Amino acid sequence: MFKRLKLSLVVTSLLTMTCAFSNEASPLAVSKLIKSKKRHLSEYLKLQQEFNKAVCKPGTEDKYWELYRDFRGDGHYIPVLLDGKLDKMTVSRFVPEIESKAQWIASMASLLTKKKNLSDVKTAVDTLDKRLQKALSLKEKITFAKDDKEKALAFVESKYSMIGLKDAYNALMTTIPFLVSYKFPVDHFQLRENYDDVKFSKDVKEVQRKNEVYFFRKIVQDGAQNPDNSGSDSFMRAALDTLAIDLQNPPEILTENLRHDLEWVIRAVDNHISRYGKEKLVKRLNEWEERTKRELAFYIALKNDRVKAGDHFETSMEILSRKEKARYLLKDYVLSKQKEVYEYWAKQSLLNRALFSLETILFNEVGRFDGSDALERMDVAQVVLNRVQIPHYNSFLEHDSLYSYLSQHHKKHQNEYPWLNVMLKEGEFSFTYFFITGSVRIFCPEQTRIGKALIKENVRLALDILESPNHEFDALRYFSRSSMLGKISMDKLWSGYTAIDERPGKKLVKSKARYEKLYKAGKLNFLYEFNSPKQIKYYVYESGKTKIVIEPKSGDFYTYRSPHFFKYFKPINKLTQGPKKP
Repeated sequence: MFKRLKLSLVVTSLLTMTCAFSNEASPLAVSKLIKSKKRHLSEYLKLQQEFNKAVCKPGTEDKYWELYRDFRGDGHYIPVLLDGKLDKMTVSRFVPEIESKAQWIASMASLLTKKKNLSDVKTAVDTLDKRLQKALSLKEKITFAKDDKEKALAFVESKYSMIGLKDAYNALMTTIPFLVSYKFPVDHFQLRENYDDVKFSKDVKEVQRKNEVYFFRKIVQDGAQNPDNSGSDSFMRAALDTLAIDLQNPPEILTENLRHDLEWVIRAVDNHISRYGKEKLVKRLNEWEERTKRELAFYIALKNDRVKAGDHFETSMEILSRKEKARYLLKDYVLSKQKEVYEYWAKQSLLNRALFSLETILFNEVGRFDGSDALERMDVAQVVLNRVQIPHYNSFLEHDSLYSYLSQHHKKHQNEYPWLNVMLKEGEFSFTYFFITGSVRIFCPEQTRIGKALIKENVRLALDILESPNHEFDALRYFSRSSMLGKISMDKLWSGYTAIDERPGKKLVKSKARYEKLYKAGKLNFLYEFNSPKQIKYYVYESGKTKIVIEPKSGDFYTYRSPHFFKYFKPINKLTQGPKKP
């Protein structure tokens, strides 16, 4: 409730606030500074190297990782009450749950050991794949039906096909109980929603509720791994959870999210079984059981206020004090470095401040995901341009962690640095959080050959978008469903925002003839249709591992932009302070 209320208030403020910032908040002001992109690129890269030498001196990154390791500690979650003391009630409540979990893992290892082989898994995977292809073919039949009668018949067949798909999925689950989550199926969206509802509350009961929800998440959002702690399968187990819930009441026609997730799971389970085999899977379960038993021993000792720490014992308050100190030291270090970053770039030109913010955000938020076409990076850059004109995003409040670290001058004149404020605004770009390892790249830019090449590429993109902004793209938020644990969607959690319709990628020219030939020969596999923001209909097809988009009216072919990886959102109510055309 609190999270949704907070977002609603944000959108309301976007409508009512008048931009009191200087012309620095206008991308047009930056655009006018661009004279020679080649020269600007060269000057910026030279400046960035000077910045790296000034702020990321030898030992800086090593110090960060040392503090981060201390902060992470042994990885045990310790619930704390408002008074800073241990939430013993929550610990006591979940000790039996951890014990039950260890017993369940042991039973799964025993069950797997007794299996002769895993041939039944392969058979179930193949059956599910066939059911999926059948449901997909009926979706195509409905989409391209010649008349209502043909569509109605295909629709009825699709309804029964989806029930068969559900049965095939459940059949697969019965063959791999050792690959599902403890408490399968776990509703990861509900857990996230329940946590967000009380995340910011200072109410005594709701703080305890927050502790309970998070503790339960730590127990069930877990998985097996190799004895050397690599190769966790928790992401796959979570995906299996969400699909099981989604298929409890299957839709009458296969949805694109279901198709995507089922295809991913089929491939993931098949690869997992083939890669590890029975013996290694048992070893992974044994490691998980031992790890869970160590957690159980820790929480029992914590409940009894006597935890073994090396050659001595610690009380819960001593542990909390040590953890709080490690947390403070890491946070203070990161924020102190962010202050140095702020002060350095505040002295530079407006254009270079904008370039620094844009290329740093692109490096950490997108990386190399979208390849050479850079469509996602261009859209994320436009999100930054949109935010830089809005007071909620381009200014600090006193409760923002970095605010207290800034000098009095920068506090008083923060309206002169909206580009830096947008990047470092707390709660907006996740990589800026002190406990996210990407935060180190704010003050220590990547210096590998690949990293430097990406930075250079991102500066070029930043100059392009600053010179020619996309005034029609009014997104302010985005997320990647595929990267979320359980592949959950954030749509329902972002009140006040609505998703922007899917769009095709770049028009194919050189390869159009080849795909056109495959299309006419019926050798492309239909996936789904969508309408763009301009309400133009497109069809998505697949050729091998490559997806392409066809605009039936014009016959043009386009590259594919997956909505499962980047989905953009705009405010439901149009902003009064939005992008302005020159």
